[in-house]
Amino acid sequence: MFTELLAKRLDTISNIHVMEGENGQKVKAGEAYIARGGMHMEIVDRRGDLVLKTHNGPKENACRPSVDVLFRSVAKCRGDSCLSVILTGMGKDGFKGTEAIREKGGQVIAQDEASSVVWGMPGYVVKGGLAHAEFPLLRITEGIVKRVTQKR
Repeated sequence: MFTELLAKRLDTISNIHVMEGENGQKVKAGEAYIARGGMHMEIVDRRGDLVLKTHNGPKENACRPSVDVLFRSVAKCRGDSCLSVILTGMGKDGFKGTEAIREKGGQVIAQDEASSVVWGMPGYVVKGGLAHAEFPLLRITEGIVKRVTQKR
């Protein structure tokens, strides 16, 4: 129920449509998808269209959903053109997926330690040398916009 409420709340305060991702749903510009509680979410390429795949596969990093599962799928489909953002959170979830994104040429932004409630997830990424940039929480949007609008 938490992820449903989170998606609804973010949808009311965002300039883009935010929702829980549904299995088989086509990924569209201007939309953001949150993995449903207890379900992994991946992106798959179906003849050029990106489609969400949700499933209850094994937990990773004691998590389901796990951002590693999502990021690995993104790396496989669009690694060289993606931007991953790692925010405050406990544990190491996101490290392996971020590694896969970096290996494919994608960009990585991490939340800085000072603005993180828990610097576990972004901390592992930063300490592992995977982050292209670190920003305080209130400047992450600026970092995202800069990277998605600059020519590669």
